[in-house]
Amino acid sequence: MMGSQEKKTPPMFSKPCMACGGDLLVTKKEHRYKRGITCCSETIVPNSQLPNGCFIQAHDASEDTQVAVTAITESMSIASGRGKKHRENAELRGQVLRRYIDDIGAGEPEIDWYRHILQTYPTNIVIKALSPLPYWSSETLKLPSLKEVAPIDTRTKRLRKETNNYFADLLAEFVESRYELMHFSFDRGLFGKANPVKISTIKRDVNGIADYLEWIYFEGHETLQSASRSVLDEYLVEKGLSHPRRGYLIARFYKWVKKKLPFTPTINFNQRRRGSPHTKFETLNIKESQQAFQRICAHSDPRARALSLLALLYAQKVTDSIDLRLSDLKRNPSSSLWTIARPEEEAFAIEPELSAALDACIVMDSQSHTVEDDRYVFISKFGEKLSTNSSRAMIKAASGVTGSKLRRTAIVNMYRGGQKTLGTVVLREILNVSSPTIRRAIKATGDSVNTPTVAEDADELRRAFLEEDDD
Repeated sequence: MMGSQEKKTPPMFSKPCMACGGDLLVTKKEHRYKRGITCCSETIVPNSQLPNGCFIQAHDASEDTQVAVTAITESMSIASGRGKKHRENAELRGQVLRRYIDDIGAGEPEIDWYRHILQTYPTNIVIKALSPLPYWSSETLKLPSLKEVAPIDTRTKRLRKETNNYFADLLAEFVESRYELMHFSFDRGLFGKANPVKISTIKRDVNGIADYLEWIYFEGHETLQSASRSVLDEYLVEKGLSHPRRGYLIARFYKWVKKKLPFTPTINFNQRRRGSPHTKFETLNIKESQQAFQRICAHSDPRARALSLLALLYAQKVTDSIDLRLSDLKRNPSSSLWTIARPEEEAFAIEPELSAALDACIVMDSQSHTVEDDRYVFISKFGEKLSTNSSRAMIKAASGVTGSKLRRTAIVNMYRGGQKTLGTVVLREILNVSSPTIRRAIKATGDSVNTPTVAEDADELRRAFLEEDDD
């Protein structure tokens, strides 16, 4: 009878762990394979001691770490029989997982870690690498999506390249302040959709502000100190941003900067009567303006003629026109025409057609009323100032269109007739046209606010549109 023979122990070989790099004991068969293994591999010798510095031991056998270590092996095994691109992507995913194991080990990383990783690896690689980990399915996930994180920092870098460090530093500090607000919400248990500050909102705001800063830089502004409300108005018009959201955003940015730099302009952006018919900016074209002008001049009532011409030629509001007094009229000795010179406003000479209509109003009124220097020019049959409704009805009867449409037409044509700066100053400072109305007028011209015009055209801005064709 042959004696019993002891079972031989198979020879052991060492192979490096793909995660921590430590030596693992494996069989000869496993050693021959080219594939990599990790501490979680089932092919290592049972009961063998894990290497010093093993990630699983370092993170107290955290579930996230164990899954991450396993995912490294699986990603490499899947890619081993595929093309070069698959192998490269698998290697990148493995690098992301190793970074997660080494830096985090358990739970969701902080935003700063994501931002740093996304500066090195594509977003889709990071998502594919981390999405199998248990923390990704948490109900209190801080960042449900990573797609908007990288573009935020990328936009800041682009602004630094396109403009200067002043604008780029402001935008970078603004981004950090948004992230601080987001962390403030995290500390109070607000995550995901419940968080009032979302990554998608930060991305949208950063893009809107960066576009504005790039635009004003190329307009010649080195800082925000020289970019006042009028600059914002021109930007909104040139970009065709009729919705007020962008204006609100930039105004809030100015307010935020002003806390750091006190000399920053104060911009209070609002849009009155939003959604009402007044937001439409309908005007007459050149031919329609000429026809309206001819109808007005042929009308029998001098009050209707004068009110209509004040709107069509001088962009006067009905309320301002009916407030006109005899003391506001100054006769020009050389031409015998009237000049309108209201107190604390710049005087402007008027055309012969309007001057004749005003003369007829004064003569008609003086036949039944005592002439006084401070009386109104437009008087009703009851001896009182003409009402707003009556005046609007007269304008409609004389011109065939509303007074508002005549006024908007005048604003557009004044801008067409003058230079960018001069036309805007005349409208806002002399004729008291509001900035939102000027924005819509400039947009209606179809021209960029930077389109140069001949300086001499400004002298004929009142009648230029009556002498030209649309072309």
